[in-house]
Amino acid sequence: MENFSFYMPTRLFFGAGSVKRLAKVRLPQGTGLIITGGTSTTKLGYVAKVADTLAEAGHPTMVYNKVQPNPTIEGVRECAALCREQNIAFVVGLGGGSSIDTAKAVAIMATNDGDWWDYIHGGTGGGKRMVNAGLPIVAIPTTAGTGTEADPFTVITNGEEKIGGGGEKCFPTISIVDPDFMMTVPPHLTAYQALTHSSMRPKAIWLRLQAR
Repeated sequence: MENFSFYMPTRLFFGAGSVKRLAKVRLPQGTGLIITGGTSTTKLGYVAKVADTLAEAGHPTMVYNKVQPNPTIEGVRECAALCREQNIAFVVGLGGGSSIDTAKAVAIMATNDGDWWDYIHGGTGGGKRMVNAGLPIVAIPTTAGTGTEADPFTVITNGEEKIGGGGEKCFPTISIVDPDFMMTVPPHLTAYQALTHSSMRPKAIWLRLQAR
């Protein structure tokens, strides 16, 4: 057996109704930014449930709902600018892997100089090291399979390049895996997502590590 080390500082809550934990966990005082995409998380009431739960704990929230299925560097930049302008205290990635990956990148851009692509080790990325810890990240997946709620990596698209990036400063602070937020996804799609990402995401992470 090979020796290995495992580091996962994320505090993860699993179970039906576990989103209610947000009313009790410790987050910085101030406004949170819920980062999501499309209209489904709003129509299904997930955005309202998260916002209401955070409000119980005294955290007002704003919503950025422009994340694309394959998140782009332009979206990351726009969302990060909103974070800075509104003095956001923490971010919530709500949705599939795209929303959570965007939240991770935004959290770093909000506290570090330059652009997210400056910290990409590969392609046209700048290859810089992240100096400052990002904003606290809450990850709430509404699909199964990506695993991004439990790792420190992202996959962002910049033009023709789609590159994994991240590092220890990108781990979610808290992850809420609440099956109640996943029941509207058909069972066969949940199975496809899990099988597809079980092969694709580790490869993206491996390529990112090889480029360091």
